[in-house]
Amino acid sequence: TMEKCEVNEKCECCLKGKTARTPFPSESLSASQSVMDLTHTDVCGPIETPSCQGYKYFMTMIDDFSRHCTIYFLKEKSEVTTKIMDYVKMAKTQFRKTPKAIRSDQGGEYSSKNLQDFYKREGIKPQYTASYSPQQNGVAERKNRSLIEMVRCMLFDAQLEQKYWAEAMNTAVYLQNISPTKPRNNTPYETWHGVKPKVNHLRIFGCDAWAHIPKAKRKKLGATAQKLTFLGYSYDHKAYRLLDKTTNEIHISRDVKFIEKAPCSERAKHDRETRHQSKKPQEIIIDTTLKENPITIETQAEPEVQPAFEETREIVSEIDSDTEPRRSTRPTKGIPPDRLMANVIKHQIEQPHTYSEAIESTESTAWRAAMQEEINALQGNDTWELVRLPLGRKAVGCKWTYKRKENENGEIVRYKARLVAQGYSQKFGQDYDEVFAPVIRQATFRTILTLASKQNMIVKHLDIKNAYLHAELQEDIYMKQPPGFTKGNDLVCHLKKSLYGLKQSARAWNAKIDRVLKEMQFQQAEADQCLYIRTHEGKQDYILIYVDDIVAVYNTKEEYEELRKRLEQHFKLSCLGDIKHFLGIRVANNGDRYILDQESYIEKMILRFGHEQAKTSRVPIDPAYLKQKEESELPTNASYRSLVGSLLYVSVNTRPDICLSVSLLGRKVENPTNRDWTEAKRVLRYLKATKKHRLHLGTKSTTTECFVDADWAGDEADRKSHSGFLLKFSGALVDWGTRKQSCVALSSTEAEFVALADGCQQLMWFRKLLSDLQQLPPGPITIWEDNQSCIKIVESKRLDRRSKHIDTKYQFTRDLYQR
Repeated sequence: TMEKCEVNEKCECCLKGKTARTPFPSESLSASQSVMDLTHTDVCGPIETPSCQGYKYFMTMIDDFSRHCTIYFLKEKSEVTTKIMDYVKMAKTQFRKTPKAIRSDQGGEYSSKNLQDFYKREGIKPQYTASYSPQQNGVAERKNRSLIEMVRCMLFDAQLEQKYWAEAMNTAVYLQNISPTKPRNNTPYETWHGVKPKVNHLRIFGCDAWAHIPKAKRKKLGATAQKLTFLGYSYDHKAYRLLDKTTNEIHISRDVKFIEKAPCSERAKHDRETRHQSKKPQEIIIDTTLKENPITIETQAEPEVQPAFEETREIVSEIDSDTEPRRSTRPTKGIPPDRLMANVIKHQIEQPHTYSEAIESTESTAWRAAMQEEINALQGNDTWELVRLPLGRKAVGCKWTYKRKENENGEIVRYKARLVAQGYSQKFGQDYDEVFAPVIRQATFRTILTLASKQNMIVKHLDIKNAYLHAELQEDIYMKQPPGFTKGNDLVCHLKKSLYGLKQSARAWNAKIDRVLKEMQFQQAEADQCLYIRTHEGKQDYILIYVDDIVAVYNTKEEYEELRKRLEQHFKLSCLGDIKHFLGIRVANNGDRYILDQESYIEKMILRFGHEQAKTSRVPIDPAYLKQKEESELPTNASYRSLVGSLLYVSVNTRPDICLSVSLLGRKVENPTNRDWTEAKRVLRYLKATKKHRLHLGTKSTTTECFVDADWAGDEADRKSHSGFLLKFSGALVDWGTRKQSCVALSSTEAEFVALADGCQQLMWFRKLLSDLQQLPPGPITIWEDNQSCIKIVESKRLDRRSKHIDTKYQFTRDLYQR
């Protein structure tokens, strides 16, 4: 017999080679006793397909006692702190209680200093799981899994695109909150709110929904209901959330009739009939009298019996799992290849194009108010008088234009309706003469911001309401009455003031604002006609004009207030405060410098051209683009022209890294090929990967310098070279550009020489601007050139056997060098 050994010592070798994880308890050892004792939270994502609102993550907040779940959608994980603060405020309002403890993992979003400070202020105890132990926060982890599985099935069953996952997630959370849970004998909703939930309003996700159209939004003979798709339940209204698949717009309505037929019912019926037929008895007769004869098989089918009534849910329940057809989960399901989408732009929620579209849209109330505001402004400004049209004169037409004004984050802040004249019918010499009107150059704008950060100046943004209406007209122009606001069919508007759309309006307005600013002792800069400078007590104040947008740069608040009051004597102003959003550019100030970016504009481009799921690119253009052979032309250049124009706007404002790429693509707008379209989309994919890149203006440096460079015979089609330059002021990049040289260079030296001459021309303009700003450095400005032969030619007094164009540029550059 064997006896038990009394020795029970731990062996280090065994511990080293056999140690396993300590088992996790199947149930919590410390159950919560009331609501808000313990809250579980976790972040799930990123989701491969962003939602319609751009969300990539979701965060759940689950009360341990009731199992009630509150969900928040996030674009970035950095939003976690803000959402937890919102949750705590909600708990205080509804229960007059603060969560005692919040359990989460140790991710950076849950361990930030701001969140820790918030926990201390509110007396909340944070509980973190041990490393690599998500089981300790099993409530949140299991909730994430059940929600993802539920959302996946809901989208499959409703046959909706993956971008609607957030809508499905909201509905899944809503349904789980009103469904019984295992830890308690009632629903989370009842434990959370104290009343039993109602379920008579529940509908099948993704079913057809006919929403009532109010009388104000339809015509007498128009349809009274609109077919939409049911997406869920609104948390902010006693109504349903419905999707218009044609416009991707979400509607909120309570007057809805549902057709609750499961999307897969037809397939289920077909599978059921097939399975029913396969189970019918068969009579097989085999003739074996002669073995050498072939076997004959005859089948006799019994009459098919149809059920008297079939319930949709019964049909679905009879489908075998092994007969369910496989559904594709490819993100590109149903989307044609990019090469076939040259002239297709993804449909968005568009602005109304006509008066009838505006009053029939779901936003008709907002558009009507905007049009009335515009009419009031026109009448208050005495823009026209109603008269009969003189003989021999023709009235120009007019139309309404509509635009949703957005802030720096892309959120709608205002609905703007503007009445514009159809100036294309005006005749030159009779209705108008000069039409040119300048706007501020972007290089000037960036230089002023750099100077403002350097001198700690105040930068404010002003908007002049109905700017063109303040300018007087010199010509007699008659216009038809605006749609929706007519008084008498035989009357027309005799314009006294300028109106948007007239060919001379911009010039008339520029003359008006120029006259007003000069009366305020401002002087027009020589380098830029839209930069106005006033010297006061040895310091300069600046005004930048871009049509009706004004950027005021001042040294003191008192001077700015004096400017604002003076301008209000002439115009109606919108004071937008510190500059944050200017011409589609987000402007931020971190204390010692200004930072520019166009992230919101780039995101809109991505949506507009259907690149939400496109792969990103690490380079803006293929280095071998100019060496590629010509391909077939696109059937139309509309989409290509639109994309290149959008890229050009980003390039000239904030992104010098795509300057060359856009310059190359811009030469093909008339007859683009498939290769050009592919490279244009590559630039867009590059912007998608780098949309958070910022342009910093203002450093401690005081140097001003210029950089020039060129390739040699880079274009294989005509062997012309490309020039490029960069201008830095006080260490900040304020101007850049690239272009194709107009002549063929016979050597790299000549190509660099042409580029140097072009850079000198730009630098001469910039010196004039610095002179206007009283920032011209005392000595010469350094130009950096990397070609030694080019430098020697500038320093030399000889130029042997060179062509005339090189000789001319040589003399120009050498003259500047000698000065």
